[in-house]
Amino acid sequence: MSLVKRELQSWNETFSMESMPHDPIAFSYWVVSSLPLEDSTKLTLLAVNSAIQRLRAELHIMRAVRWLACLFV
Repeated sequence: MSLVKRELQSWNETFSMESMPHDPIAFSYWVVSSLPLEDSTKLTLLAVNSAIQRLRAELHIMRAVRWLACLFV
């Protein structure tokens, strides 16, 4: 959880840590809902039964991308 938080802070130093859930399970779901990902990717992450595994997958995705952008259709 702390690695994901650090990654988020590296993207935006003014990112408020107080607004994030403190519970690892709730936090892992919050990350899925907050990242601008395709629905299929979000569904894959939500299907992971372990918060630890979900957080690891989220961190992997966050580190793999160079930029994220919102898509309006």
